[in-house]
Amino acid sequence: ASDAILALQVLRASGRPWLLYVNWHAIHKPWHYPPGHSGIPSLTGAPEARAMTEYLDAQIGRVLAAVDLTTTTVLFCADNGSIEGLAPASPLRGGKHDVYEGGIRVPMIAAGQGIPARGAVCGEIVQSVDLYSTVLELAGGTIPVASDAISFAPRLAGQSGSRSWAFCERFSPNGPGSPTLVLEAVIDARHKLVLGATAVPEFFDLLADPGEQNPLPIAGLTIAERAS
Repeated sequence: ASDAILALQVLRASGRPWLLYVNWHAIHKPWHYPPGHSGIPSLTGAPEARAMTEYLDAQIGRVLAAVDLTTTTVLFCADNGSIEGLAPASPLRGGKHDVYEGGIRVPMIAAGQGIPARGAVCGEIVQSVDLYSTVLELAGGTIPVASDAISFAPRLAGQSGSRSWAFCERFSPNGPGSPTLVLEAVIDARHKLVLGATAVPEFFDLLADPGEQNPLPIAGLTIAERAS
């Protein structure tokens, strides 16, 4: 947080549009008690994770206190869901490392310039790749035609316009070497197709079954249902 606050001072002094990308390691393995917290090491990592979350919240607060929200847009999000067993009970299936909703559906919080509806909740589909085009649009830049990213800046301003579907995947290894596709999922406002998690594809109606417990029989779907 201290480095981010110093960077803010330099960026503001430049007089140009700027982007500050701040990545915290918390909360993530290895589980440990952060500065200002103490406790007995656990076998589960749960108390350490809670302490790390509290510490992360405090550090985000320090950065936000140094930001002028009348001239700056702040976007906060996670890259994946929690490790199962650490987070509070959730109706969503799965967690980190898979493509069920518990692993890929994470909150995004936006505040600041150009966001009139404070406290509003938006259920539109947004993908992390969309941050690229969104930041470009907010800064007045030109979005490349050949881009997978779809700006959600209009949604921040309360207007229509967002992506109609999203695709996610998990591959291995997550590092050097030729990657192999392990899991895939494609989702729209209602339906979701999951490939690789089981021996056969799984197709869910997320409105009727948000916990992804009852796959629909793909073979039994009509042509209209498959198209929708």
